[in-house]
Amino acid sequence: MLDEYESCDVYVDSNDHVLVHRLLSAAGSQTEMQNRVGDIEISVAHNDYESGGEGFLDWSTVVECTAIREATPQSVVSAVQAVLNALREAQIRAIPSCYFEDELDF
Repeated sequence: MLDEYESCDVYVDSNDHVLVHRLLSAAGSQTEMQNRVGDIEISVAHNDYESGGEGFLDWSTVVECTAIREATPQSVVSAVQAVLNALREAQIRAIPSCYFEDELDF
């Protein structure tokens, strides 16, 4: 896989990390060890760089998406799109930040 498809951060306009985690767990598969949506592992976390500003980089939640080793670029794009779609369906704003964001509909 090409390096630029290895990871993508999705900034989420929600203070409710638990809700975001539940939405994404429903969109993928969840085990004790990891959460997966398609060919990416996801981690929902507090955005440590949040500074109270107005831009999406200041939103309080970030979903870290990491491709599994066997993933193809197309499967990674599809999985990140599924994350974005799940958040959109819940009417939560989300913006991806990655090298392939121009391949995503957000």
